Amino acid sequence: MFDILKLRILFVFRASHFGFSTVCLISILLSVFSVRLYSQDPPGKVLTLEEIQGKAKDGDKDALLQLGNAYYFGKYGLEKDYTLAFSSYRKSAKAGNKAAVFNLGLCYDQGLGIGRDPFEAFKCYKEAAGAGLPQAQYNLALCYMTGYSSTEEPDRKYPRDAGTAKEILEELSEKNFPPSFAKLAEVYLGGTGIGKNDQKAFSLLEKGVSLGDPEAMRIIADCYYSGRGCEKNEKKMIYWLSKAVDGGNAEACAKMAYFHETGLFFDRNVKKALALYEKAALSGLEMAQVKMGDFYMKGEIVGHDFAEARKWYGKAGSKGNAHAIFNLAIFAMEGFGEDKDDAKAARLFLDSAKKNDPHAQFNLACFYYEGRGFGMDKSAAFYWFRKAAEQGDAKAQRRLAQCYINAEGTVENMKLGVEWLTNAALNGDRQAAELLESLK
Repeated sequence: MFDILKLRILFVFRASHFGFSTVCLISILLSVFSVRLYSQDPPGKVLTLEEIQGKAKDGDKDALLQLGNAYYFGKYGLEKDYTLAFSSYRKSAKAGNKAAVFNLGLCYDQGLGIGRDPFEAFKCYKEAAGAGLPQAQYNLALCYMTGYSSTEEPDRKYPRDAGTAKEILEELSEKNFPPSFAKLAEVYLGGTGIGKNDQKAFSLLEKGVSLGDPEAMRIIADCYYSGRGCEKNEKKMIYWLSKAVDGGNAEACAKMAYFHETGLFFDRNVKKALALYEKAALSGLEMAQVKMGDFYMKGEIVGHDFAEARKWYGKAGSKGNAHAIFNLAIFAMEGFGEDKDDAKAARLFLDSAKKNDPHAQFNLACFYYEGRGFGMDKSAAFYWFRKAAEQGDAKAQRRLAQCYINAEGTVENMKLGVEWLTNAALNGDRQAAELLESLK
């Protein structure tokens, strides 16, 4: 149907995706990345791969951890294999190795070697945290800062508890665990449940910076830009953001990429922007992965390449990024680099729609209305048109109005139909304006 939305490419990457704007650069997203894998090999003599494999076969928990790390990082000449890494970690964890329990949590958290499962990740972090692993305690605090629930599985949830998160982070900061200072500073900057305190946050960031933490460098750069807890200072902002980039901070790389892409603070340099976006994307930043997909779809800075675009959208989509999943649905619907497949597109639109993407909600409604991918279902079409309309989508508002006027998927209600047509017309939908005129 002509109403269906096509590929949504963010040619101008909105700054808000990184928690900053040209007005305020501060980022208080409260959950960026978890602590890295626990990769420290157990104490003792350095073992060969054959010795590690032999001990692992006998059920040695430390050797199983080492073998998991070997598969995870591609050490000892092995190819990276997250599935085998996960398997080794699980065996080591069952044998009582709490470091392996933490690594299992990261695999569940990031969907490496196993389907992504935030609830199982939380359980692993909590178990490993109880054993005193600071990495696990930190990631547990991150879990409490966001909370998690699932409509499909209501029993698999954990609460959002800013107070508990703050307590854990304060304990870690007392032990000089570097990442805790930046995260605790974010708590004070956001003021979630504790009240904002910019000066306290800035003091914590200074401590984190002194310990060489790139995340603290990124956030202190934000503070210098916006003047939170300090005087505004663009030179210091650029200095600390550059240091964070040098330290491999993914969000700092993406912010710096945005500056080079738009010519903000630097001469415009799209090639440098591309390199920085790619660095951020390779580090796992979802919106940078989406941006890389956009580059390959647009085909200006790099050659147009459906396979590369799908690869990057796939990486972000595997983490639940609704925008990426929407674009993958368009690939299936239009046959971009693959056979057209309405059933696949419908499933992907549904996945993205459940994550509250209005464009996916609209396209899903159109599919239900036309019987594409799923069987025709006017009630389902009405439901998803309404969901998208409530988010301000003008086309969805018009289609919702038509459902009310024509009694499609709902009972006839001219009053609501006219109201939604008016909203759509005010939002720039010409067909809605014409329909309103015809009803007079």
